Amino acid sequence: MRRKILTALMAVVMMATSVMPAFAQTHQKIRLPKNQVWMYAGDISRTGSYSYVVASCEAVYPIKGADTFKKVQVRVKDTKGHVITAREKTVLTEGKKETKLKLREGYYAAKIVKFQFRGNTKKEAYAIVNYNAR
Repeated sequence: MRRKILTALMAVVMMATSVMPAFAQTHQKIRLPKNQVWMYAGDISRTGSYSYVVASCEAVYPIKGADTFKKVQVRVKDTKGHVITAREKTVLTEGKKETKLKLREGYYAAKIVKFQFRGNTKKEAYAIVNYNAR
């Protein structure tokens, strides 16, 4: 009986540790509408232990036509709709390593944040993005 309880406990611990990283980091394909409209990528939890979040763009490509896209824009808001990054928007370049987005003072402890992305031109596109709320 004791062995079964220990085995069950170990299984729960392993599941919890494998789920936690996915809770804070996201890999997502999103559609970026024409005219640079901000697309809400989702709510994501954070620890509140960092003064920044990170984001990157793996790929950005047109809905149709020649692929001339290389950049997307990102911003992060709190649950009240305030932009909480030091810059109103940050440009991410396709294929570059993750970019640190410094948070404004007073927002470090935000537990839920909302990442938003838009194209860097007026044309619509798809983008594959990564973001981590830390």
